[in-house]
Amino acid sequence: MEKFTDEFVISEWEIDTPDGWKDILKIFKTIEYEIFEIQLSDGKQLKCADEHIVINENNEQVFIKDLIVGDNIKVKEGISQVISIKQTGTYEQMYDIEIDSDEHVYYGDNILNHNTTTTAAYILYEIIFNQNPVHAAVLANKGSTANEILSRIKSMFEELPWFLKPGVVEWNKGSIELGNGSKVLAAATSSSSIRGKSISLLMLDELGHIDNDFEFYESTYPVISSGKKTKVIITSTPKGMNLFYKLWSDAIDKRNGFLPLKFLWDAHPSRDETWKNETIKNVSRRTWDQEFECVSGDTIINIDNEFIPITTLYEKLNIINNKNDKI
Repeated sequence: MEKFTDEFVISEWEIDTPDGWKDILKIFKTIEYEIFEIQLSDGKQLKCADEHIVINENNEQVFIKDLIVGDNIKVKEGISQVISIKQTGTYEQMYDIEIDSDEHVYYGDNILNHNTTTTAAYILYEIIFNQNPVHAAVLANKGSTANEILSRIKSMFEELPWFLKPGVVEWNKGSIELGNGSKVLAAATSSSSIRGKSISLLMLDELGHIDNDFEFYESTYPVISSGKKTKVIITSTPKGMNLFYKLWSDAIDKRNGFLPLKFLWDAHPSRDETWKNETIKNVSRRTWDQEFECVSGDTIINIDNEFIPITTLYEKLNIINNKNDKI
């Protein structure tokens, strides 16, 4: 099913984003979606589609329809709590925005919104342009997050010119299948997510934030290791010394086959120390270290207002003990 019914090229409009005002490139008129209304603790209100995406306090993308009262989402001034959600039962055509920004996030009524992911684009490329069918799985710490990534893949597919699109065999909320035999499955991380399935491309999103991570990985790895050309993409911010920490550390020391890539906040050309200081004011220092510096809040300790990694502290303590000094 096509998501958009019309498009308009824009050259003179801008929209507010966390990185300043950005050009709007296109506006798309969509099919009908159910209207949801949310109200936040700071008085902000938003009317939008049920599948409109906002960003929660953990930098996760969440459908409006999957929010619950008490959830915290990002707004221009920082974080605000959802105090009311109303499902109106009314359906209307909406408008989607394409902006000139690598981050693809913008403010709507001062609430941070999102409209694409890079990994989704890579998965789309793989399922279309391989000679052999690719069976991909997108697993995330929450089912709604996995479905959101799948929805990005669908949206990108819909925007391709007709001559690049394979036929569509299946187009469901949690899976798609193309006429060339390629498939994509979206699900929450669990020991049975892809058990018994043949997977040649696996994405694990926010691996550092799932429960029973070692049990999950032990049950999943035999599935992905059965193929000689299976690709695995793991994306996550850190959270303690868990499975993601082990895989990352082993990749750094070349003890496994993963290629470690770290992208910090200052990789973005428009982000500087001023932006950093303003962001820290809007979130806690612990959140900043975890979400932007890739230092887990569960592995750092605050001593005289200086955040020190626990592993570094252990090293310092060992040195002191070896010298028989008092602590």
